[in-house]
Amino acid sequence: MNMHKQERAALSALVRDDLLSFGTKCFGTVWPGQRFQPNWHHKSITYELTRLHKGENNRLIIAQPPRTLKSLFASAAWPSWTVGLDPTRQVMVITHTTSFAAELHRQFRRVVNSEWYKTAFPKMRIKTDKVTETTTTRGGSVFYCSIEGAATGRGCHHLVVDDPMKATVVGRDLARQRVSESFTESLYSRLNNKETGSITVVAQRLHEDDLIGRLLKQPDWYHLNLPAIATEHVRIPIGPAQFYFRPEGEVLHAEWESKGSLDKTRS
Repeated sequence: MNMHKQERAALSALVRDDLLSFGTKCFGTVWPGQRFQPNWHHKSITYELTRLHKGENNRLIIAQPPRTLKSLFASAAWPSWTVGLDPTRQVMVITHTTSFAAELHRQFRRVVNSEWYKTAFPKMRIKTDKVTETTTTRGGSVFYCSIEGAATGRGCHHLVVDDPMKATVVGRDLARQRVSESFTESLYSRLNNKETGSITVVAQRLHEDDLIGRLLKQPDWYHLNLPAIATEHVRIPIGPAQFYFRPEGEVLHAEWESKGSLDKTRS
């Protein structure tokens, strides 16, 4: 029994201290029975999100192809880890549709209602658990909404914008303009404190003039660029004083999708 308690205590300490370990545990909770395929890019994502949590950066762009766990880490794992460490934090997650927002909230709820999470974060206790929002007994909250949903009147310490527009409409000038205006005129103002509050935009690149393209023209945004196939040789941080040296032409995650498969898609 003592050994079992020691193992549980060690696991709790690990997931509190290391976002990558936490996110890996979340994967098994959200999709039980599926095998997690670790890759270096998971280290780069969680390293930058950890820096964001520590206040070392508060404007983060993660450009990454679909189906590479960007939403699990940024929009489900990171919010649940953040309110677990500090149940007074308020997080808002915005995405392109109400249905996808509901799916991300479902993933979040599966994590925070798991026994391992409750053991690791005993100060985080749920007060209300609604369709789009979970609140804590200490005033924190995590709210999920579409980019055209009802975020009016709400504030947050951390804003996550996850794939703000559908691929099917990105070719329309008006659609891109509406997303940009929603971000600058509505979402940005949701931060309780614009100096200390954080914004993460995580999305696949769809157009040179998409939201990420526009934000990259502004100062102070840190850009973690993770294309499906590397267009140049780059050095990518994966930890303090640790880097992954990615050669030109290397696929992002060969176990997930091979170079041959990507070439067929591109052709």
